[in-house]
Amino acid sequence: MEDINLFFSQVQETLNSNLIIWYCIAAFFGTCLASCIGLIVARTPKLIYWQYEQEVNGFLKERGKEKQFEETKKPDGYWFPSSRCDSCNHTLKLWHNIPIISWFLLRGKCGFCGTKIPFSTVFIEIAGALSGYLLAMYAGVTPMVFLWLIALGVLTAIIWIDWNIGLIPDNMVMPLLWGGILLSYLYGDNIHVIDLKTSILGVMTGYLILWGANVLSLILFRKPGMGEGDWKLLAALGAWFGATWVLHGFIVSLALGIISHFIHKYQINKKMEKDSTFVDGGFPFGPSLALGVLIAYIISYFHIFENWPLSLYY
Repeated sequence: MEDINLFFSQVQETLNSNLIIWYCIAAFFGTCLASCIGLIVARTPKLIYWQYEQEVNGFLKERGKEKQFEETKKPDGYWFPSSRCDSCNHTLKLWHNIPIISWFLLRGKCGFCGTKIPFSTVFIEIAGALSGYLLAMYAGVTPMVFLWLIALGVLTAIIWIDWNIGLIPDNMVMPLLWGGILLSYLYGDNIHVIDLKTSILGVMTGYLILWGANVLSLILFRKPGMGEGDWKLLAALGAWFGATWVLHGFIVSLALGIISHFIHKYQINKKMEKDSTFVDGGFPFGPSLALGVLIAYIISYFHIFENWPLSLYY
């Protein structure tokens, strides 16, 4: 055990002496993670719809009724099969999958059929590299950088999926919630991690704010105000940031929600013009909640506004 501790101590000392290497490691991890997020976001909706159809058919079969959906092949999973082109279905080669670099080497096209690869693909990878670099620069040489990158990666996938299909997957938001609590329990004394008490209070605050808003909506308007996924998401954010930033973030999210509502409405109208059978699944509030908490935290961290509202919670 002493040998292991000595090894990590030497590695940390070396990286502290050569910070550019540490920044490159964090940036590389961030861009690889971002590449995985792109694949997860692309495959998750199909998996969700397929699973829903299977559950409905199974429910009806148990009651001796006809199936509502036709039996279909299970869509591609997260780990299998390997990445492939959506147009020609060719499995991509290893050098086709190098984040950022492959897009430029292939000139933004598939190496098999020449179909254009959206710039958004490389953009998210560049954003991942930038996130890794910035976190490494501000947090220093600490493994917490990788944990925070993973959390931000999962959060990005949740935002993206919710915006696209209006649904927050439990298999993403619940691990994010429990991961935040577990991290606080194990490393609550670390300067980059909140303590367990703050984490649990953040979970309770995040969940109860939206649960209360939903109850109020049921009383006043006789319909739910938002989905339970939003409650869980704000609770998960509370596990990582604490009650303070849940409160700040919720206020910011209300303003972001107004702006994003018009953007979402515009996109929905465009989709309806192209496809008359398209059905609007409702406004996704999850992205506004997540960005609201992140923006509130960043504003405070960099002291952008000295007299930030609710400063009594500092």
